[in-house]
Amino acid sequence: MRSHRDVADVLRLTATGVSDYEVTRRTGVPRSTVHRWRTVGSPSSPSTPCPVCANGDPPPPDAYAYLLGLYLGDGWIGAHPREVHRLNIYLDASYPGIVEACATAMESVRPGQQADRHPHPSSNMVIVRLYSQHWPCLFRQHGPGKKHERPIALVPWQTAIVDAEPEALLRGLIHSDGCRIMNRASTEKKTYFYSRYQFSNRSHDIHNIFRDACDRVGVDWRPSGQYTTSVSRRASVAKLDKFIGPKA
Repeated sequence: MRSHRDVADVLRLTATGVSDYEVTRRTGVPRSTVHRWRTVGSPSSPSTPCPVCANGDPPPPDAYAYLLGLYLGDGWIGAHPREVHRLNIYLDASYPGIVEACATAMESVRPGQQADRHPHPSSNMVIVRLYSQHWPCLFRQHGPGKKHERPIALVPWQTAIVDAEPEALLRGLIHSDGCRIMNRASTEKKTYFYSRYQFSNRSHDIHNIFRDACDRVGVDWRPSGQYTTSVSRRASVAKLDKFIGPKA
């Protein structure tokens, strides 16, 4: 049984970004224990109750809707020992602002725990990760196989959050599987350039979730190829620019 002083020292160091190895060197607490306290929770900072299966406080709607968008785009949940699960969101390392926004959203949805930012070993990506027993409760779309090979539908309490925070959901979807580009159109007399948002995903159900959110905020969209939804009208692009804009 570790003392409250040990726990406090470990949490203080990990909160400042010190590695597990260095925390062990400074405190004498085994590295496996440091890792468990940082990711799953420490004895003095237990994980908050699940808002779904344990009637805990509901997650912040804006943070949850944003994280839901990221999860539907490039996230998956893996099982670990002791009924703990790890939410993994894969993000482009070229956009550190999105990486930090993802980590902040995770920590807001499961307060008291710290998200990892783990560089991908073979590509220019960062995997943002956080452990919790309750990720499958919070993301009911979790299941075996690829998302585009199985039905994806929101449950009623998720729909209520998305109805309240469609902008946050769209921001998460675009930050994961979307982009804002300059499109080119030419006529005999002139070449035009205009801004355009594109959302690309192989799941038709996830496209419908994206399109429904666009409808809620008054954004016109249209299919553009088998796996892409585009927003090209100037007024609609301007609406998305107010809460999304270029990636950073």
